[in-house]
Amino acid sequence: MAKDDSSAPAGAAKGRNGYERPTRFGVLLVPGYSMMTLAAILDPLRQANEQTGRKLYEWSLFSTDGAPVICSSNVAVDVQYDLNAEVYPDIVLVCAGYHPQRNVNKSVLAWLRVRARRGAVIGGTSTGSLIVAAAGLLDGYRATIHWENQAGFVELFPNVIWTGNILEIDRNRYTCSGGDATLDLMLNIIARDHGSYLAMIVSSEFQHGRIRTSSDNQSVAHRRLLKLKSARVSAAIEIMEQYLEEPLTLEEVSEKAQVSRRQLERLFRHHLGCSPGKYYLDLRLDFARSLLLQTEKPVTDIAFASGFVTLSHFSKSFRQRFGISPRQERLGAADAISAPL
Repeated sequence: MAKDDSSAPAGAAKGRNGYERPTRFGVLLVPGYSMMTLAAILDPLRQANEQTGRKLYEWSLFSTDGAPVICSSNVAVDVQYDLNAEVYPDIVLVCAGYHPQRNVNKSVLAWLRVRARRGAVIGGTSTGSLIVAAAGLLDGYRATIHWENQAGFVELFPNVIWTGNILEIDRNRYTCSGGDATLDLMLNIIARDHGSYLAMIVSSEFQHGRIRTSSDNQSVAHRRLLKLKSARVSAAIEIMEQYLEEPLTLEEVSEKAQVSRRQLERLFRHHLGCSPGKYYLDLRLDFARSLLLQTEKPVTDIAFASGFVTLSHFSKSFRQRFGISPRQERLGAADAISAPL
């Protein structure tokens, strides 16, 4: 591949440090990535160029071997470069989707580290954050990932400051939770580079409403709806989520939520159609399932981490909820990861 011989240092471009050249994006496509996410990365950059009549941004697509990459919708997209190309973008984004673990290999991690050492901003969309974290490039940074992967992300990378927000821009690390949050990330980047007015114009071209920031939490919409129904139920759920490894009694949950247990039972059945005890148990089992699918922790450790005193009780409860044992769940996930796209 052609060598990038630009004399301007990585990360420097017009609108940033005064260089008269575009900011260069490199997007690493990971098999199973979301086509929606890729479009949300590239189209705002294209639109920023069109709206200003200037080439503010350039972009290139990468894959591990230079071959087309198949997305989650089974569409193959061509790329310009493989990992051996001597190309050093200003901003590198890892675009990933399902089963990112199978793409965490030495060549990908080394490629990201080299780009970081050369001064590139490094980021990940959705589960791309996991790959960036695996390279050790998110330690000590605020970062986010899709809410479905939250449990595994926190367990695997304790040195990353997990926030659960829509997006995070922390110094030279950019992460977002995927989906349309990717559009918000790109709009924030455009605003930082070339002003909020241009970002607003680009946003309006895509019929996008308010540009969300790192102050927006992924669960905010759900929480707002639930709080409109019952602030006490919402408060009780937040308390439960804080005590998964060492579950509280329902009396303790009620006390912290400042409501009687009897009233808590009534509110849960009215708004959620189940008892608070059942909801609490399901939270713990969902957490355990995430750990089974996203980490290699022993099943016994996962049982304890989700608040079960014995492995037999955990296995029985897991089977009742999901119809299979914890080990079968993990074996099924391993089979899915090893299967061809």
